[in-house]
Amino acid sequence: MNKLKEFIMANKLVSVLLLLPATLIGLSVALVVSITIIATVLGVEPATSPQAAPIIAEVAPTVIPEPTAVPEPTAVPEPLTTDERLKNIAVGVVRDDKRFRAIWDESDGSKKIVMDAVQGFGDNGTKDFMESFAIDIFKEVNEQYATLPDQPSSVWVVWFLPLVDAYGNTEDQKVMEIKLARETMTRINWDNTGDIKILTVADDVWRHPAVR
Repeated sequence: MNKLKEFIMANKLVSVLLLLPATLIGLSVALVVSITIIATVLGVEPATSPQAAPIIAEVAPTVIPEPTAVPEPTAVPEPLTTDERLKNIAVGVVRDDKRFRAIWDESDGSKKIVMDAVQGFGDNGTKDFMESFAIDIFKEVNEQYATLPDQPSSVWVVWFLPLVDAYGNTEDQKVMEIKLARETMTRINWDNTGDIKILTVADDVWRHPAVR
């Protein structure tokens, strides 16, 4: 009889234990539903399980190098013409660009350097200045002859002076022309300019009566 009671009690205990999980699950579900209803009524979102924030690796921004500036090509100066070189020679000798007039081209291929003369004391002083400057100009032409693009067959030095006529009027007039051919230039000892008689060795000379 006692064993039968023990068996009945054991069966009841097992039944209780089997129903306990289902009961707990039901209570849990009921609890969650109740909390959700209360939160909805109060306007509060129910707590949710925190989610791990995604891990974003910091990537350094790519540095794009600025384009290298390309230097502009250096302008190459145009080579000087023969006329420009002859002008520079004449101006360099008299040291006054206002005395330069022009470069004349002759039909025989020669060049004429036309200048205003420097007036000296008296007629002889002016004539000496013209001859002296002509020697210095011819010397420079001889030294730079190889650099002249159009090598002239001959070079003239032409001088102008203001002259007063019999009526008292002043007018710039040509007073002297001295010509040296290229061959003559090569025969002159330009290191001894003090002894050069330019009017004697010149290939052609013209002088106004006022400077004879």
